[in-house]
Amino acid sequence: MWRDMIGALESLAEAYERLVAIGKAKRDTLVAIDMKRLEKLLDAEQTVLDEIQQLENGRQKILKSLSEKEPKLRPEMTMQEVLAVSPGEIRPQLKGIHKKLDDVVAQAKTVSGDNAFLIQGALSAVNYHLNRLSNAEVEQGYGQRGQEIVTRQKKFDFQA
Repeated sequence: MWRDMIGALESLAEAYERLVAIGKAKRDTLVAIDMKRLEKLLDAEQTVLDEIQQLENGRQKILKSLSEKEPKLRPEMTMQEVLAVSPGEIRPQLKGIHKKLDDVVAQAKTVSGDNAFLIQGALSAVNYHLNRLSNAEVEQGYGQRGQEIVTRQKKFDFQA
């Protein structure tokens, strides 16, 4: 059963590594504003995220099975607590794969944050150009929720 846990953690680490690679490719695509490639990357990213969810569910099932056989284990334990009660011969390997998984998850969070910043910047640029095209004006007051009130002129006749 402990070998199953190691296998589950290794699979999770590999899936997160693929997610990081997709995130880096997504960053390059966002910088280049290649929407067709971005769409493909988003589909690939969703596939990997679905796989990660399945792998995590499997890891939780393995931990639950282990907790039924090991009186010291509980399904809600953190990995540090699991490491403390794991068998001595398994512990170094389990600790190593857990460290690898922590590192790759941290990389995935960093790449995701960087991409969110790029997306926010791109949306701001689009909004700026839309406001410019429509001669948008910001009114002096604020809306009910503190947002700016923007009025736009109709410049285009989409029925033409």
